Amino acid sequence: MLALEANPSAACVLGAIPARLAFLVFLFLITALCAEFPQYGGWDVAAYMAIVRTDHSHGAVYDELRRSLPAAYYAELVGKSKSPFLGTHPGDVGDEYRRDMASNPTHFAQQLPLYRVKWLYLLLIWTLWKLGAGLYSATHLISLVTFFGSGLIVWRWLSLHMSEWAAAIVAVTTISQPGLVQAARSALPDALSIFLLISGSYFLWERNNYYHLGSMLLLLSVASRPDNLVFCLLALAASRKWVACLGAWAISLSILHFSGFAASWGWSKTFCHGFVHQLYAPAESVVHITPAVYISAVSFSAVNLLLHSGFLIFAMLGVWSLLGGKKESRVPIAVCLGTMFLHYLIFPDETDRFFVAQYIMILTILASSYVSVASRLLAVEHVIAGATSSQTKFFPQDA
Repeated sequence: MLALEANPSAACVLGAIPARLAFLVFLFLITALCAEFPQYGGWDVAAYMAIVRTDHSHGAVYDELRRSLPAAYYAELVGKSKSPFLGTHPGDVGDEYRRDMASNPTHFAQQLPLYRVKWLYLLLIWTLWKLGAGLYSATHLISLVTFFGSGLIVWRWLSLHMSEWAAAIVAVTTISQPGLVQAARSALPDALSIFLLISGSYFLWERNNYYHLGSMLLLLSVASRPDNLVFCLLALAASRKWVACLGAWAISLSILHFSGFAASWGWSKTFCHGFVHQLYAPAESVVHITPAVYISAVSFSAVNLLLHSGFLIFAMLGVWSLLGGKKESRVPIAVCLGTMFLHYLIFPDETDRFFVAQYIMILTILASSYVSVASRLLAVEHVIAGATSSQTKFFPQDA
């Protein structure tokens, strides 16, 4: 006891242990629940598995999916039954498209350059596969591990600005955001992308001595999903890391070139495939996106974006933080808001999965700003109350 009184920092660390343990228990629990209840239905996993296999065997990929998925979900994957995951957007993957991909190896092979650009995700799948994991299991394992890592980064970010218990409670609320939980349950690179964006931003903006690490993580995020280039360039430019900006451009151009994406797909075909209609044979298709087609696609998605996603809510929270938060938080918030709007204009997809990293950072920065301010105000009030009490004790008023 005397040792702890002589060393206040040790007492502070010991006092923080219950909060840290409580948060870790919750993080383990929610990760375990995501592992127990994975999300099936995404067709993209077939493309990732085919690329990782050196023979790109169409039959072998679907055979492994048949063994790995419950029968009902495999039937949806190959278009033999109506999928509950289908949306109303013209570019949503439909049953006819799924049937064609399952039965036509040539059309299936022409889809692969669209997915080959995510080479970091593919490299991780290949590594786990060589270590003995199944291809399909590897995709889920990556999502679970990176979700856990994102939770740790969010908690650490918050703990720099508030007490341990406050950081644990706010972190639990933040990582329970449905988009992040959905990414953890899916067989997609979304959770990896979110982890790299959040951790890179943390080291870039909160740990100035490690900004090189932050810049590197943001560059790697481009290799997990090339559309992260928007956030990467805005964040690095706002931090005046011009060399890293050039590196981001070089990495993205190299990925697009060597993956074959630039030659066989490009922005026009990607836009058409995602937001107008599916391209069953992109290598044999000629696409021109006119201003009228672009405006139609953007306006169609805008209604769902504003009414059926979290975009508007988090944009309003970001503006609130931008106007009333701490001065040092304005640049990160502006980068998040700018990324959200620019990303939507380039790829007008209304689903939250493309904005989850920005949502999480807006919540984290907003909580850091207002909880830390409230804590300081409470501390000042406590000091004033103590001073007033002391003054009353030692200098009582005359009767």
